[in-house]
Amino acid sequence: MAADAATAPRDPGFATRRTVVNRGESMKYVYIALIVVFTAIVLLFKVQNFNTATISLFNMSLTLPMWLLAAGIYVLGMFTGAALVSLLKGWYAGATRRD
Repeated sequence: MAADAATAPRDPGFATRRTVVNRGESMKYVYIALIVVFTAIVLLFKVQNFNTATISLFNMSLTLPMWLLAAGIYVLGMFTGAALVSLLKGWYAGATRRD
């Protein structure tokens, strides 16, 4: 009896934490599957959009494949969106500051 008490876990949350670790292991495969599906969709988009598009501004023009144009616009949108959110947060903090 004493040997059983000595080897038994004393932490009541032991079983709960063990379950969470097992759930995390199974979620790893879900995340891997999501990455594979996302990558496949991006590659399919790239393969299907080899047509070119011409962008003109004033007297300049640039011809790019559609997939490269879409990827560039997406990245540009991420940067400008983050900058806009940061700018609005700063304006809001300045407007609500008490002197």
